[in-house]
Amino acid sequence: EVYRRNLTYVISRVAYLGDTAVRSSLVKSGVIKHLITTWEHCTDSEVMCNISATLQNIAYDNGDFSHVDHLVEEGVLTLISKLLQKWSKDDTVMVRLLGTLQNIICSREDISELIANSTEYGNIPLLLQELLETASSDSVIVETIDVIRNLVVGTDVLHTVFLHASFFSTAFRHLESTTLNSDSKQYLLRGIICTLANTNTDKMKDLLIPYSQPLKELAKTGSDSVLSVNAAILLNKYLDSIEESELLQLLIPPTNEMFTEGGIVKLASNIKAIPDEEEEFEKQVIREVVSADFISKFIEQYDSNTEEVYRRNLTYVISRVAYLGDTAVRSSLVKSGVIKH
Repeated sequence: EVYRRNLTYVISRVAYLGDTAVRSSLVKSGVIKHLITTWEHCTDSEVMCNISATLQNIAYDNGDFSHVDHLVEEGVLTLISKLLQKWSKDDTVMVRLLGTLQNIICSREDISELIANSTEYGNIPLLLQELLETASSDSVIVETIDVIRNLVVGTDVLHTVFLHASFFSTAFRHLESTTLNSDSKQYLLRGIICTLANTNTDKMKDLLIPYSQPLKELAKTGSDSVLSVNAAILLNKYLDSIEESELLQLLIPPTNEMFTEGGIVKLASNIKAIPDEEEEFEKQVIREVVSADFISKFIEQYDSNTEEVYRRNLTYVISRVAYLGDTAVRSSLVKSGVIKH
């Protein structure tokens, strides 16, 4: 086993650091096919991780989809389904397996359709949901969330698989976790739940009702802009739990605080956190910002605050004003001297 650990470690580095020609050679020589066969029957966790790392790098090769096609043809998706169950007690192996699955999903746009329309690959969505529900390791939970996010973003073919009460119960349990990192919570709320919501409005209302209070807490804490903004939008859009005026108050600092250091950071962060598909709502936020004399005060605030972070946030907001404002707003930017400045 020690020899094989070292041998497979070296081949994993070859796959990681080699160029497309090297990776193609690994495929054409039969090395990858042999590793896939070995992977299935392997009993050593270190060798498992080394093989997984090799396949992970073969799957994601700067847009060369022929390699990921080869992996799919060799049955890697089916094998991952089996191995996720076989190695469920080994967090390190599980993270590697999920990373391999992630790279396959990211490298081939029709993977969600393949998984949805064929039983050949095992029930990967169900396995992922069970894993999210039972995993105790944050590293496994993080990888699982990221894989699910990439399965549901961009296509709605698998949305119905995740639109049920047990998945939402698990999702909100993780959103309330004190140990799960902020990025993963953002992926969970914005990347998965909000994505599911956009194509399934009626179903979403029923699923979110039990979580009105947790969403309100997320919306009002303000410690994470992405979480608070998206929670507030869900409450307003699907549960009618927050009036539009209250939602705007959550996102926009009071006029007397808007240009303070904390106020401009909050404003810029909240605008950045609004999902792209909510552009009409962002326009409404921008109208409120303009009505607070943001344009007329811009030059004075820019000149009197020389700190770079402040100016980055200030100019980000004015860029969104220019992008989303109407002709009258853009004319105001010109006439006020902002554009010349």
